[in-house]
Amino acid sequence: MAAWMKASHAEGTPWSELAVLYRINAQAPALEAALTEAGVPYTVRAPSASTTGPRCARPSSSSAGGVPHTGAVPVELMARVLSGLGWKSEAPGGQGRQRERWESLDALRTMVVEESEARSGLDAAQAASWLQERASWQASPVADAVTLSTLHAAKGLEWEGVAIVGVREGLIPFALSQEEPELSEERRLLYVGFTRAKRELRISWAASRGSATRSRFIADQVTGPATVSRRQSKATTSSKSRKCRVCGGLLHTAGERKLSRHEDCEVNFDEALFESLRAWRRSVAEEAKVPAFVVFTDATLQAIAEAEPSNAAELLRLPGIGQSKVTKYGEGALEVIARHQG
Repeated sequence: MAAWMKASHAEGTPWSELAVLYRINAQAPALEAALTEAGVPYTVRAPSASTTGPRCARPSSSSAGGVPHTGAVPVELMARVLSGLGWKSEAPGGQGRQRERWESLDALRTMVVEESEARSGLDAAQAASWLQERASWQASPVADAVTLSTLHAAKGLEWEGVAIVGVREGLIPFALSQEEPELSEERRLLYVGFTRAKRELRISWAASRGSATRSRFIADQVTGPATVSRRQSKATTSSKSRKCRVCGGLLHTAGERKLSRHEDCEVNFDEALFESLRAWRRSVAEEAKVPAFVVFTDATLQAIAEAEPSNAAELLRLPGIGQSKVTKYGEGALEVIARHQG
């Protein structure tokens, strides 16, 4: 996409007449990094200052509930900060500014959760430094610069050339908007993106991300393969990737690695145990006054329900579960499993 931008500019299109649109703010950091590396000037458009992801990483100590940054667990500290900003585990209904603000805060939460899972022993100071680095990618707005924007924030604007990235299932339509009327709103949102381009429109999706395919909204308009070849996939897969224990294919996302399988690969597990674990997690979270994901994410609970570990050592073998989680919550989770099996 950065190469396409540079080629368009070389042909005479001003930077200010080019834009990159995406569904959620979590997609922005990779785009900012790519444009920075390519030497392309850019500015990030947000509907309001409160929805800009990296800027939410610098709260006052009071908004963090008085928790000191040094030595604090990043995910738990982030949970307190986001709760103070009004974030809840359930997305608000409908679309608009409130929904986009929730998505922005949730994107920030997801960034911290995934980085904490990927880097064992990450503390709050390191997490703050990591977020600060990403915040620094957002250069000050300049007159002649490519615009980075969510589809929501792009309404009413036009550019000569527009690139819409991540037009795949799970993003467009968004994973939380799979039923009507939200599904129709997702379709209209993509149409808004299409009509932002006055001359040239570029649409792309990451076909190599596990089972991800192009969006159903463009399935009839875009020809060619929806996925990359196995050789291409192997060439671009990170060293962290593992194989799905169900189909044998390569895993790409943190959620898939946590489950040791693709999210859409069917596997038999005790749904009653999963619901019991969710009920236990809810009570633990309410008692600690933290969001439920701080205890264990849904993906982790599903992995526990599938593996049915009987001791702490078996819990530790599950991806995404470290010693601190086992120390805090392991005994309770094992008791739920034991009661269910008994």
